[in-house]
Amino acid sequence: MLTSLDKKTIYRRFRFGDLIDLFMLDTRLTGRDRQALPLSAKAAKDPSRSLLGTDQEQWLHNGLSQSMNEGIRWRALGQQVLMSQLTINSNLPILMDQWDGYQASRQRLFDHIQNQGINNLMVLTGDTHSSWAFDLAPEPRFPHYGRISGFGALGGEFGTPAVTSGFSEKTGLAKVASLALDGALPNLKWTNQSEKGYVLLDISHSRTKAHWYHVDTVASRNYNHYLKRVYKQNDGANHIHRAWSESSPGESPAPAPDLANLFEGLRQRYYS
Repeated sequence: MLTSLDKKTIYRRFRFGDLIDLFMLDTRLTGRDRQALPLSAKAAKDPSRSLLGTDQEQWLHNGLSQSMNEGIRWRALGQQVLMSQLTINSNLPILMDQWDGYQASRQRLFDHIQNQGINNLMVLTGDTHSSWAFDLAPEPRFPHYGRISGFGALGGEFGTPAVTSGFSEKTGLAKVASLALDGALPNLKWTNQSEKGYVLLDISHSRTKAHWYHVDTVASRNYNHYLKRVYKQNDGANHIHRAWSESSPGESPAPAPDLANLFEGLRQRYYS
């Protein structure tokens, strides 16, 4: 099922049976206030500034409640910028392009999720050109959130790396940055700031598993891909934890196909 508002609206919802509602958000154009300057704490917390706009925000809140009431198992938000906090101190927001720069919008969403008892939420994020695995926590520090137990979390956020575009090169500095972020941000389970690849989700009624596959080169069609990390979110748990193996045979699709061969096969099938 595809639901949308009108032809000019690019945020939309896809439903896959009773398994998952996928909400594709627009955090770039519709209703978004102009990005503030770094360290602008007053602007970041201003309740009049919005990342989604009033109409899209209400559409999302209503849709999440409807999805929960209709018994859909999972709710996924596909969107462009990191929702989880990327700052140690909310009074010193740095990346104003992300939800950190629109903290009132994020808090309204978190409040709605908590007040309506919405569970099995996952956020699927791109744009950063790097890999991320977060617990989605409104207050990501003790005693409001427990890193080990997942207490206080509302779901998980999975950030996918880029196919080719870089945030930082594959250097020792990028590895140090990854370790530093992991140590500084309590709800950050893992990040990789250098390697390229993709995320493969395996979703069932009992759990979601996110597989990060990285590649050894983006400069050639001849490349090797390898499984870098797996995180799992169990039904009803509302937080993620590391899984130590990929999905077992028969329950997971194979890694992404070679796109060049796929497109050539489609061309021969439909145009030959």
